[in-house]
Amino acid sequence: MKKLSLVVLLVAALAGCPPPPPTKGEGPAPAADGGVAAATPKSQTRIGALPLSSPVLIVEGVTFTRADLERAIQQHAASMGMPPSDMVPEVRDTLEAPAYEKIVDRQLFSTEAKKRGLWPSDQKVAEEREKILRTLPPSLTIDGFFAKLGTDDVGFRKEIATDVALGALFEALQKEQKKPDPKIVRQFFDDNKDKFVKPEAASASHILVRLERGAPQEQVEKAQQRAAEIRKEVAGKDKATFARVALAKSEDPRVKDNKGDLGKFPRGVLVKELDQAVFALKDGELSEVIRTDFGLHIVRGQGISKAGLSTFDEVKAMIEEREGAKLFAASLDALVLGMRKSAKIDRLVEPAPSSVMPTGKAPPGAGALPVPLAPMAPQGSPPPAPTPPPAPPVVVPPGGATG
Repeated sequence: MKKLSLVVLLVAALAGCPPPPPTKGEGPAPAADGGVAAATPKSQTRIGALPLSSPVLIVEGVTFTRADLERAIQQHAASMGMPPSDMVPEVRDTLEAPAYEKIVDRQLFSTEAKKRGLWPSDQKVAEEREKILRTLPPSLTIDGFFAKLGTDDVGFRKEIATDVALGALFEALQKEQKKPDPKIVRQFFDDNKDKFVKPEAASASHILVRLERGAPQEQVEKAQQRAAEIRKEVAGKDKATFARVALAKSEDPRVKDNKGDLGKFPRGVLVKELDQAVFALKDGELSEVIRTDFGLHIVRGQGISKAGLSTFDEVKAMIEEREGAKLFAASLDALVLGMRKSAKIDRLVEPAPSSVMPTGKAPPGAGALPVPLAPMAPQGSPPPAPTPPPAPPVVVPPGGATG
């Protein structure tokens, strides 16, 4: 299963906010990994009242300070789209316990990854570091990025190494995971077949000539002429010809992968102008040149399927993925609970009392997935298992790209 890198969320959350100011009378303290933890809003918890350099947790001999926990809290918030500048004390205190427990899980998974020989080389870490830093907006310097994360380059590399190792670990665990029982998959469909509704869906391909909305008239005329010439070239031709011309002349950045094919999609997925045109085209019919915020489009209709109930074969893969995710989540829960029972965990200072669980147990709903403390999430970590379909009909995506 694929998972988007957390760096996208963190850069978006951090790009527009300045580094948080130090708490009055206390500068940032060195973090356990050699970095520096950014200060946070005044807290009402026992941990929040400690100096940033105070140890609060030891997991398998690795000590974590309040500074480490504050970084975990801030990055947890950033992963949910909340920049540090927006965090208020009440939110910080609410996130303290889950971030504390996730530090435990992350360290235990790191230990497991090392046992399996999955730790990345320095070269691999350097490559991943460069990929991440290339995504920074021009307004954010590398040093500024590190300051917002509450770390330095040494700590940043260590966290990248951990994330890469966890990604490899999750991939290995997924390969070891048994497939869901076919009987359970079929039974789920039989119990919910009236809820698997597939909407009316269209298939289409397009060729794009880029043109900004506010472009000068000279550019507009040039783009219109180019689009008209391309349309003339594909008019009355088959799908293969359209794909060949799209690959050669479309300015859609995804054309190398899809050759202009937009896949199959329900109403409302594409921008309004394209959506209206696509659902009005017959199979093989060519649209006039259509203008959107992206530019000028030539669209070829490839048929429309009616709404109705899905067959078992149409939704089998989706149900298998759902049941597989449930099994994988359960196996991770069992793994982390087992590791917690056998690991040496010293809770030097407990997090907010209302959220504390007994030593060796994970908080309810926490699952086994560690919250990444760095800007790259493990690539193999799975999403939460989907819940069963609710009473209203479940709209089943027809599949394919919707670009």
